[in-house]
Amino acid sequence: MSSMPMPDWKYLKILDNTFLFDVVEDPMERANLKERHRDVYDRLVAQWNGWNATMLLDPQSCTLGFTGAE
Repeated sequence: MSSMPMPDWKYLKILDNTFLFDVVEDPMERANLKERHRDVYDRLVAQWNGWNATMLLDPQSCTLGFTGAE
């Protein structure tokens, strides 16, 4: 077992933007680490996609093509 502490990772997706943060070392979430820790990022994305596939569609959050343009 490694004596190096394991960081607490946070995967965040906002629209088409994705982020990976180490919330212990960077509590203000300023450094997007997805390129530097691609293995962690890929693992968390896969876990999120697996979880998200089990969620039901919320009809109230579905825009059905609505863009807000007049």
